[in-house]
Amino acid sequence: MQQQFVLYRVRCGMNRTEAARLAGFKWPSRIAYQLEQSPKIMARIRNERNKLYQTELASQAVQTLKETMDDRDAPASARGCSGTDGTGACWGHRQALAG
Repeated sequence: MQQQFVLYRVRCGMNRTEAARLAGFKWPSRIAYQLEQSPKIMARIRNERNKLYQTELASQAVQTLKETMDDRDAPASARGCSGTDGTGACWGHRQALAG
């Protein structure tokens, strides 16, 4: 049940009481508080968050960034550009492609 609690907290973004309830604890509010006082459980939550950040979220963030940078309708500031060459292409992107 503790691992389910950790997964509900991290993967589903639930608050501690809801995560404990869905994990099957009888007194979710009390147990949730106790679980989050445990260094072992908190380390598991941190580890699970790190896995999430380094895998799924990192890939999603990179894909979103690429799509934004390639979107000619997006403002230059959203694409990370300091200026354009008149065609809508960013100076930095042109230089990177030319180099």
